[in-house]
Amino acid sequence: MYMSHLPKYQKIVDSPYVSNRIEFDFRFALDDTLNKEPVNEIVDFFRMHHFFAPSHELMHLCTHFYDEATHGDTIRAAKDLNLIKLCDIREFILRNKVEQVLDGTLTFSIKHRLEKQFYLTLHYLQLVYNDGYEASYIQQLNIDDISFLNTFKSDAINDQNQFKKNFWERFFSCGNEDELMKGQGDN
Repeated sequence: MYMSHLPKYQKIVDSPYVSNRIEFDFRFALDDTLNKEPVNEIVDFFRMHHFFAPSHELMHLCTHFYDEATHGDTIRAAKDLNLIKLCDIREFILRNKVEQVLDGTLTFSIKHRLEKQFYLTLHYLQLVYNDGYEASYIQQLNIDDISFLNTFKSDAINDQNQFKKNFWERFFSCGNEDELMKGQGDN
């Protein structure tokens, strides 16, 4: 009911190179608001130009990263914060003309009210890599209340909880399930 993607589609294949099933995950919305317009815009752009705009791809990466960093089910599965996700996002930005992809993503995030997703991703990139481009785009997002950086949802409905560990403690832990186990963030 509260998912932004369809149940996984499984295609059975006969191949010596992959398992007999390939799973596809189709998203119809980029966040928990279930707003279909951002995905519709991405699909329409692809239909018109026959390629994905790098800014659309980056926004998808940011929303996916945000969801995993802030949802109880992914925290429980130890998929919330890890270096390889940030490394992939950083490499994508660096390989796609930094200013151009970030300008497009900034515009897209504001248009579709996905500023928090873009902000959180840039904030974490700045903490880990500090390449220098992050601060300018963070500032342009004009977000005054950054308390969302320290909150997570224990379920899809909206049960907001505060992390007790700081970013670095969560980042270098072997899982953050303890945040959920202590009364959803209470010590």
